[in-house]
Amino acid sequence: MKKVRERDWIGVILLVCFVCLMGNRQLLASQSNENVEEQGPTFVTTDIYEIMGSQIEIPVLIKNNPGIMGLGIQISYDPKLWKPVKTERGELLSEGTFTDNIDANKTDGTLRILWSDTGEMKSDGKLLEVTFEAIKAEIGISEIRINCSKPDTFREDWTEVDLGSVVSQITIQDGSADYAQNAAKEIMEQAGEDDSRKEQIADAVQKAVEEAGYKKMSEVPDEDKTMVVAKATDYLKEAGAELDDETPSFETLSYLADKVTDEKKDEKIDQSGQVKEKVLEVISKEETGTIIKKALEQNGADSFEGLSDEQKGKVFDSVKEELRLKGIDLNQELEGYSTQEKLEILKMLYEDVTETKTLTQQKEELREKNEKTGKETTEKGFLQGKTAAWGAAGLAVIIILVLIGIYIKKKQK
Repeated sequence: MKKVRERDWIGVILLVCFVCLMGNRQLLASQSNENVEEQGPTFVTTDIYEIMGSQIEIPVLIKNNPGIMGLGIQISYDPKLWKPVKTERGELLSEGTFTDNIDANKTDGTLRILWSDTGEMKSDGKLLEVTFEAIKAEIGISEIRINCSKPDTFREDWTEVDLGSVVSQITIQDGSADYAQNAAKEIMEQAGEDDSRKEQIADAVQKAVEEAGYKKMSEVPDEDKTMVVAKATDYLKEAGAELDDETPSFETLSYLADKVTDEKKDEKIDQSGQVKEKVLEVISKEETGTIIKKALEQNGADSFEGLSDEQKGKVFDSVKEELRLKGIDLNQELEGYSTQEKLEILKMLYEDVTETKTLTQQKEELREKNEKTGKETTEKGFLQGKTAAWGAAGLAVIIILVLIGIYIKKKQK
């Protein structure tokens, strides 16, 4: 076996150092969030997210502008899906001559735009904006490409400038949910501050649901939705509601029912706060919580969840009697509310005075904790990676210095 020469070992060590340094460079680069600025002039646009049936506006911008006196743009699109409606100059093209073929040809899928001036325009920013209208209502993703026409894009000395091309991705989403929400809102706004009108509107929907054999809208299967919509529409008209659509959609009626439910819930929260104020004027939070807890335990429960109708009535009566002995008339405070609504207000009061966290609150706290933990883990991982990278670089430097020392020492001999 041949003896390995010293310079061979030095070569191997130098190779290891080189690998360490390059790995360190790659690691630091991969963990950096800084975007490297592209060199050369280029178009810039944006992706569009819109609901079905809406017009879209495509902005066209320029970056790293070297200065242009003339500009030619070709915008390619699918003529089966889109029709150009108008072009509008941006602030950078406010001067000079601006033309397009938007009126001449709308079927070949190419929109041509020309601009020129007597001097160079050297700024970065918005060149123009093009508005398209959907010919076909279609949910999905399509593309509109913006291309530079080189012969028509030039500097003051007539040198051609290439701005390349860029794509705007258009994502069309189903807008039926937004429409349904707005329609429900408009129906509710007709009632104004008239609570009796609101009740009539809410009852119209609920009556149709119950007549179909269900308790709430979410329980209605597809085969019965048409029947529920027809009944609810008749009852809404009887209640004096003016409908933009002859027959509202099932989604509109669902949002309408939810909106009324939410308003009732807000009203109960307000009433619960008022009851709390009255109660705490006489007894403490702790005593209030003890009274309600005792009523629950007497009826074989430790919370308000899963109580039967009979248990609900007994719990309320027990709390009402205890508070009456303290000089608080709960029936008077909750006059006009059903037994179910009274119990819901009582539940809110109990959660408030005992600071009981609802399931939603617990989930929210857990989500925030997970986000915080994830952030800390990410930061820790980044620091560890950075430390490892610098450690590798340091090791490489030390090895190089040792080799230099050996070399100098040998030279001195």
